[in-house]
Amino acid sequence: MTELIALRASNGLYVCADQAEGVQRPGSLFANRETVGEWERFELIKQDSSRYALRASNGRYVSAERDGAFQAVADRDSVGEWELLEVVRLDSHRVAFRTTEGRYLSAEQSEGAACRLCILSDRAELGAWETFAVEHQEPLP
Repeated sequence: MTELIALRASNGLYVCADQAEGVQRPGSLFANRETVGEWERFELIKQDSSRYALRASNGRYVSAERDGAFQAVADRDSVGEWELLEVVRLDSHRVAFRTTEGRYLSAEQSEGAACRLCILSDRAELGAWETFAVEHQEPLP
């Protein structure tokens, strides 16, 4: 089962798999977009009874592999253990994503954050910054 979705972080902005020139890691996820365009759309692809993969518009899968800063990035050609996410349903529109290591994806907004508005995969606790609103999308023409 596959759904086309957009994710709105707790700051009210959409998650983007940034593919612009000059981005340190193309496909890095940020919660910094006001509207939904191509880069803000993800395919949510069911993998087993409780886990999913997210495929970004660049055709690559989001990975939560530990790599220094724990930044989630859409740079994988296939789904492996690091690309599997458990969707934790909080209510009819909000979810949290738990990684293979049991940590949550987060869009931290604090001024002192190492990477403000980056989507990180380093949170042990579920709080406001770890929640996302799911908006179902129609394919672009």
